[in-house]
Amino acid sequence: MNILFLCTSNINRSKTAEHYFSIKYPYHSIGSAGLSKKYCSKHKSKLCTEDMLEQADWIYVMESLHLLRIQHYTQNKYTAKIINLDIEDIYSYMQKELIETLKMKVNLDDISKKVIYIDMDDTLCDYSGAHLSAKRLRPHIKFPQSEPGFFHELLPIPNAVKVMNLLLQSINYDPFILTAPSVMNPLCYTEKRTWVEQYLGMDYVNRLIISPRKELLIGDFLIDDYTHGKGQEFFKGEILHFGSDDIPDWSAIKSKLDL
Repeated sequence: MNILFLCTSNINRSKTAEHYFSIKYPYHSIGSAGLSKKYCSKHKSKLCTEDMLEQADWIYVMESLHLLRIQHYTQNKYTAKIINLDIEDIYSYMQKELIETLKMKVNLDDISKKVIYIDMDDTLCDYSGAHLSAKRLRPHIKFPQSEPGFFHELLPIPNAVKVMNLLLQSINYDPFILTAPSVMNPLCYTEKRTWVEQYLGMDYVNRLIISPRKELLIGDFLIDDYTHGKGQEFFKGEILHFGSDDIPDWSAIKSKLDL
């Protein structure tokens, strides 16, 4: 998770927060910056940019003045992910009292994103429909899924792309695609990757995991049309059984995850 601490000049409060919490939470990406161009220039410290605000999952400011400044320049675009710590500018860098105050007010254990894995075939893309159609058109071909282009040309399940984009933008979830390959068909490895790029973009290409053993992955949720067969039965988190009565479609996923 990307955490950003902000103060006025990025020399005491936010800099201390970055230093302390980067050590305490090494699995988070933690940064800091100042909001005053004048004072950041004077102290040669890091000035906050809108790109930093955009990339952050959570933003901690030290005073209400900092919050108001961000709201003024960004039209409330980032307000939902800003937390005001209400820490006065009375401390020096790494001062013991400042660290104790930060420890009391910030607990990053409470804001970790939930890891969610999403299957591809018959969850993100219409494998069964394409397979039936191919068998009707070319009944002499025993395994149409082995033909070049089969996986790449699958159509997305309705609303799958929309909800996947919402997951990627969410401050509550860390989504990954987890798909089992047809291990006797090397084409499927490449075509699953090109399908993801075509419909979901490079952000999800970098989140694509191809494995015949889904139980090896650790996470909070697995969205899959099967509950067993590829290790799903041993998955430690909660399985959201896509296509079931409880989770019949992507609108149900959107509602279940409160997206």
